[in-house]
Amino acid sequence: MTIEERLQQAAEQALASIDLMKKSILARAFRGELGTNKASALELLRQVLAEN
Repeated sequence: MTIEERLQQAAEQALASIDLMKKSILARAFRGELGTNKASALELLRQVLAEN
């Protein structure tokens, strides 16, 4: 596999992960699970990243 192909594959995987994170955050927002303070936002980000 060439470097370009590996970079393309890595970029596609990153975009797929970002899409999953956005969907997860939106789902939590609609369920009212998002906090308004900084600590809650950091914890949510940790949880989303751990899921992916």
